[in-house]
Amino acid sequence: MDANHTPIKEIVYSNGYACPHQAVYKFANDSSGFWLINSDGTDMRRVVTRTLQTPAWSPNGKWLAFVENEQICKMDTST
Repeated sequence: MDANHTPIKEIVYSNGYACPHQAVYKFANDSSGFWLINSDGTDMRRVVTRTLQTPAWSPNGKWLAFVENEQICKMDTST
């Protein structure tokens, strides 16, 4: 599984846990990026330190394509 992700650093419940819709989320922006995780939820790891626009894997899983500055880019993920 893959996704752009910014981890949550802290959740502040200023009105208590009974009002979860009023919670304030603080994110760990220094950990934003493109992350991979195994389908069983293990081994979460950041592979790129920026978010990717429209990421797509090649059929063999060796390349990751994405859009950057209106250009289609590809990254070798086999290393």
